[in-house]
Amino acid sequence: MSRKVIALLIALIVSLAAAHTSAPIIVSGGAGRRAAMNLSNKAEKQLGNGDVAGAKRNVDAALHADPKFWPAL
Repeated sequence: MSRKVIALLIALIVSLAAAHTSAPIIVSGGAGRRAAMNLSNKAEKQLGNGDVAGAKRNVDAALHADPKFWPAL
């Protein structure tokens, strides 16, 4: 195969992979999961600010409110 064909195939594979991974992750849940989601979001912001202890407290509280809330895991 020529180099142009190989380069074209690689470009095609990369573009398909990029298009496939751009789908958002949707977290479904009702009003009962809202508190866990808010605590998880707050923990994420705290981690960004370097407050590891505060983030852990919020993640623990989110998991206490909803043990199956996978974003907090």
